[in-house]
Amino acid sequence: MMEILRNKVIIVVGASSGIGAAMSDYFSEKGAIVCVFARRGERLANLCREAQKKGGTMLAYSGDATEYEALEAMAKDVVLRFGQIDVWVNCAGQNKAIGKFWELQPDDLWSEIQVDLKSAVDGTHIALQYMLKKNQGVILNFCGGGAAKPHLYAAAYSTAKAGVARFTESVALELEKEKSSVQIFCTNPGLVRNERTEALCRDPAGRTYMPDIERAFAEGRGQSPLTAAHLIEAALEGKLAGYEGRLIQCFRREQLLKNIFKIKNSDSGLLRRID
Repeated sequence: MMEILRNKVIIVVGASSGIGAAMSDYFSEKGAIVCVFARRGERLANLCREAQKKGGTMLAYSGDATEYEALEAMAKDVVLRFGQIDVWVNCAGQNKAIGKFWELQPDDLWSEIQVDLKSAVDGTHIALQYMLKKNQGVILNFCGGGAAKPHLYAAAYSTAKAGVARFTESVALELEKEKSSVQIFCTNPGLVRNERTEALCRDPAGRTYMPDIERAFAEGRGQSPLTAAHLIEAALEGKLAGYEGRLIQCFRREQLLKNIFKIKNSDSGLLRRID
């Protein structure tokens, strides 16, 4: 594979753990300039130190992904330092609102929607301010399985992720209408074993309402946290042209690339319309 990531300026929002951290480390190892954003500043500092030990370039920005001004300030600093933003990844998320909808606290429900949906909307809005000027760039939003179908006992999560999918599709249509070369996608990375999913296995609500996660891990099932990073590579290489706005199942990447011409002329990866 050619060094498609070398010297690319990549922002990863939600990078302090899990998929975001794994992707950031991978991008850095491949020669990208990686700018990581999350609330847990010490986690980001450790991530940067490890990247720098391996000769990588990584900068940390601590802040709340639901605050537009914090994301905007980071983007301005990144562009001031490096002149552009090539890739923006929105993968901030949480799993606080698990259980019977009517028994959950409204603050937890709205917090989950804010983190999962608002952060993606805000991040995309800010990224486009810079990418459209250069008519290039890739934006990747994380939808998870909640976009494709409702998740039992995770109403807020499913609502937010479906919103991210429709939002991504809508923005892609606008970019196409304007004949822009900026690409935007959303992705379901599959079930990945990481800090958040392992916490669900320990949490009483997670064990009660989502026992399939613990069972899947016990059986050795799960996806790599790097499949989304490989999709970024594929997008930068032009292999996903015509698939903009769609929900990409990361764990089926090889099948996707094999069938791309058939898929882009169908409704695959789009939210279904109810006639």
